[in-house]
Amino acid sequence: MKKKRLLDIIMLFLLMFLMAYSKTGRTVHEVLGIIMFVCFIFHHIFNLQWYKTVFKGKYMSNKMMIYIIINILLLFDVLFLIMSGLSMSKIIPFISIIPISLARRIHMVLSYWGFILIAVHLALHIKSFILPIKNKLSECTWLNKKIIQNFIFYSLVFIGVIMFIKSHFISYLFMTTEFVFFDDMSLIQFILEYFTIFILFVYLSYMILKWIINKKRSKKFIN
Repeated sequence: MKKKRLLDIIMLFLLMFLMAYSKTGRTVHEVLGIIMFVCFIFHHIFNLQWYKTVFKGKYMSNKMMIYIIINILLLFDVLFLIMSGLSMSKIIPFISIIPISLARRIHMVLSYWGFILIAVHLALHIKSFILPIKNKLSECTWLNKKIIQNFIFYSLVFIGVIMFIKSHFISYLFMTTEFVFFDDMSLIQFILEYFTIFILFVYLSYMILKWIINKKRSKKFIN
């Protein structure tokens, strides 16, 4: 379980660095992408038990259906990211599946949609991910107050809204621009900004999923 959680944290850090392509450079980006792919494989190996039980049972809950849909979308996103990345690779130049001009556009738009899908994926497992963090925070005297924890969290969400607007994130999602532009900022500043955007999407995903599940439960209760 600790190995699985550690792997998830490593993948989250890798995601932030992968989004900072213009700051890290092509070679570093490719190396990190290969490491991310290896981590992705181990992530699925660690979760084989979930695949064994997912289709068991006569009826499938709405929550499980959401799990499956998000995981399938994320799987296809990652597969096309790998194919487009390999088509542009300088480290592995002998695998070209997609024309480079098309691969660059696919890779860019799927990177941003993948960023959101990973946030949604984390929102589905938020309790198992957040609980250990809360336990650690409880050991720190000035952070063990719920009001302080809420203030920090909602501050990050609020900053995430500002950074989402500032970074023109939506234009990359819908391919209204083919180039990613960054202000003159350091790598650390970029990662912190994108981390707040990630927190924003995790929060929004969690609230939407919670609303959908509660709505379905209330309908069942009424019926």
